[in-house]
Amino acid sequence: MNVFQESCCSILGVLLVFLLQGGPNPYNTPQPPHDCALVTPLCPYRALPRSTLTVTPDSPVFTGETVSLTCVIESDHSDWRYEWYKGGNNSVMLQTSDRYTVNRDTLTIRGANESDQGQYWCRGQRDKRPKSSQSSSVSLSVKDLPTSTVIVTPKTIFTGETVNLTCVIEFDHNNWRYEWFKDSVMLQTSDRYTVNRDTLTIRGATESDQGQYWCRGQRDERPKSSQDSNRINLSVNAASSLLLVAGVVLGLLCLLIFISLLLLLWRYKKNKDQQRNINQTSVPNQSGESQPENSPLQSDPDHIYDDVTEVKKRHKDDPESYWEVIYSEVTVQKEISVDKG
Repeated sequence: MNVFQESCCSILGVLLVFLLQGGPNPYNTPQPPHDCALVTPLCPYRALPRSTLTVTPDSPVFTGETVSLTCVIESDHSDWRYEWYKGGNNSVMLQTSDRYTVNRDTLTIRGANESDQGQYWCRGQRDKRPKSSQSSSVSLSVKDLPTSTVIVTPKTIFTGETVNLTCVIEFDHNNWRYEWFKDSVMLQTSDRYTVNRDTLTIRGATESDQGQYWCRGQRDERPKSSQDSNRINLSVNAASSLLLVAGVVLGLLCLLIFISLLLLLWRYKKNKDQQRNINQTSVPNQSGESQPENSPLQSDPDHIYDDVTEVKKRHKDDPESYWEVIYSEVTVQKEISVDKG
């Protein structure tokens, strides 16, 4: 109501009282109180106290948060009884319950969820005049917390392997603090576990590492947390017998190839040494003076041979001994018969 309306109402109210009393009030009859609810064709004589509804935290509210709605009545009176309602035309009066707490001018909703969305309004009541206040309403919107997902690498895990679990939060903000859990026990960096922001690393996986793993994000601003991620059942498999057999076969094959290479190398070296000896033996015959070709001696009546004495023993493989052999020239003369007479 603006100043013009209040002035109008005041003047009309005085005129109405004057007319009802038949003119001036010579007998000083009681006047109606200033807070009476007299109504004129244009406006009320005095409006009911106004109420204002505030929401903490600001809407939208995220699931799981605690919401406080406060009803403030602009009045000098303090003996108000507060009534809380949810809905439009078919409003339901709210009472204290497991999730709702009505404490005079404050309605508290614990663990808000999507079912808490809607129109909320409040009103004050008292025994004396004014008996009520105007109502005030506010619309409450509830949104889901950001979702989080765990990704495991590798998909199939064997004992002794290194496993990485990554927490992915679907939200625009990136200032998250990541919390990791195994079977509801929060994990910290240790000898075998490393927590590095969004990644949990397990080194040398064993069967004791089997269980349910999940993550969650925390931050200082709203939303202060993410939803709990999906539970990942981590299974650690013993080394497969097939893989073990394949490893043994591969090892034997590598050993066989290695032995074959050694044998080939040994034969190559042996052949090379033999060729070197042959080359050394043929050098004196190639570099020395050409020797007359010796032909085998034939025995016949016209030749006389002397006995051959071995001058020096030599080894058949020693090429130097050939140079120590001394040959002598043998002259063969024919026997001439002389006829006597």
